[in-house]
Amino acid sequence: MIKIMIVDDDIVSRTKLKMILSEIGTCHDFPDGKSAEESFGQALIEKQPYHLVCLDLLMPEKDGFDVLMDLKQLDEDYNNEHASTSITQYIMVTSVNERGAYDAAMDEECIGYIVKPYRRDLVLEKLKLSGLY
Repeated sequence: MIKIMIVDDDIVSRTKLKMILSEIGTCHDFPDGKSAEESFGQALIEKQPYHLVCLDLLMPEKDGFDVLMDLKQLDEDYNNEHASTSITQYIMVTSVNERGAYDAAMDEECIGYIVKPYRRDLVLEKLKLSGLY
């Protein structure tokens, strides 16, 4: 089973995605980027990194791209310091169906861009294509 982080300020969206993804892994959900970043860093320290992070694009305080950059930096710093090669995959989840946001997510090497409302088949298909499921 894989370890999954879901970051979304909307509890309904978090809950629905958690129900879908709990079929393939252990899910931890967070309402904001700050708490997610703290947990992500702690998971690295404990040598139990997240395999997949699903980030909502539009959140108060920090948007999904800001959180993505911070998580990638934490991962890179940890791997450099500990000669580790943990690899975390990222999926952007959003209600924004815009080409520019999609392109930006792909430029940041996200493995997927899923538009809400979630459809179980599409979510699992993205994971199959990435090799996580």
